[in-house]
Amino acid sequence: MYLFTVVGHTGQGKSTWTKKFVNNTNHYVFDVNNEYGYLPDDNVLRPQMRNTTLNMATFIKNAAMLNGTNIVFEDATGFLRGRQSEDFARLLIGKRHTKNNYILLFHSVNRVPPEIMEMTNFLILFKTIDNVRLVDQKFGNDIITNAVEELKQRPQFSFKQIRLI
Repeated sequence: MYLFTVVGHTGQGKSTWTKKFVNNTNHYVFDVNNEYGYLPDDNVLRPQMRNTTLNMATFIKNAAMLNGTNIVFEDATGFLRGRQSEDFARLLIGKRHTKNNYILLFHSVNRVPPEIMEMTNFLILFKTIDNVRLVDQKFGNDIITNAVEELKQRPQFSFKQIRLI
């Protein structure tokens, strides 16, 4: 399955895109901003549920038990930095075996850890306030750099879907 990294500045449509993507599917949301109206995680696995405790260990433990599920990490910007924990990395690496999709939302391209970007199958890029030069320095990927630059000129809610691997 796939890792989707969704990036965009506040109010550009990241959560709206994600909600449409996971609509009518089994999904589990790390609901940082309390944006999803599903029942909270109470140790009962349901087709649609969310973790509202903001406890990464619980989220990872439950995600590891799921198969064929869209697993959303809403507002990953504040939680995923630098090198990822072994348990979280194992989830992302094992996605093909569990048939889980992972959808990680960030506010800035430059806040996406390189380790995450290397594993990303699809980059869903909305307008950001990133410095294009810094994006180029960090990732050295002309496709990403050009997309960030192009989206700066486009209207709100515009996005590009980029297949990375």
